[in-house]
Order: sequence, then C-alpha cells, then structure tokens
Amino acid sequence: MTSTTLSRKETCIYPGEFIPHRYDKTDAIFGNQPATFKTRPLVNILESEDMMRIEILIPGVKKEEFTLEIVKNKLSVHVLHHNDDALQFQSIKLHEFDCERFECEFKLPKNADVLFIQARYINGILCLHVPKAQHPIKHDKVNVVVY
Repeated sequence: MTSTTLSRKETCIYPGEFIPHRYDKTDAIFGNQPATFKTRPLVNILESEDMMRIEILIPGVKKEEFTLEIVKNKLSVHVLHHNDDALQFQSIKLHEFDCERFECEFKLPKNADVLFIQARYINGILCLHVPKAQHPIKHDKVNVVVY
C-alpha cells in the first residue's frame, strides 16, 4: 500500500495532512528558497463627502523617518528605517518583521485640499486626514509633516 504525501515532509505535522506552502523569509533562512517578496502594510481608507482618512499600519518606526509628499493629487508615503538592534546578535535565526524601507502611493480625489492634510503617527498607525474642498484645487508639490 502506497501513501500519497500531500505536503512537503518538513512541513507535515501529521501524515497525509495538507498544508499549503508559501515561500517566505523562513525558507531563505533554512535554505529552501531565496526570499524575494516585499511586504505591504495593512491600510484602511475611509471616505465621506467632506473628508478622506487613510490609516497605514507601520509599527516600529519613528515619525521622523516618514516622508510624505503630494504631486498632482498623488500622495506618496516613504519610510526609511534603520534598525541597529539586530546588529548586536551574531546570528539571527528568524526575523519576520521589520520595516526597513517602505513606499506606497494613493490617488487623492480631485477636490482634496492638500494644504490642510493632517498626519499623525500614534501607536504604530500613520493616520492621514485629507479634507475636501467644494471645487478642485491644483497644487504642484506639497510636503506633509507627520506629528
């Protein structure tokens, strides 16, 4: 009698149990496959008639490490974070979370009043409040400060 293996031997908990395999950073650590993916933080976008709110979950960074700019109603969020804590260890066995570099873009409504955007970073969540005007407003480039 032959048994059919439904998953790889090293990930099988019980014989015949199917566990879908995804290549991740643990595979790169243990030599299975190089980690070539880029993580994306979770985002909430809420919109009403007079405002838009964008919430981005980015834990472990400082508010000074954010760069927010708006060019032609496209909001770009950049994070450049240097984590020196990991350098004190000789060998890292598993390192699943860290935000070293992150970039994302959001298309804002044409009537977004980009001069009055408020950005706050509290408890690992970047919260952007984008007010809307009655008529479309044009601005070439605006930088947003995170508080």
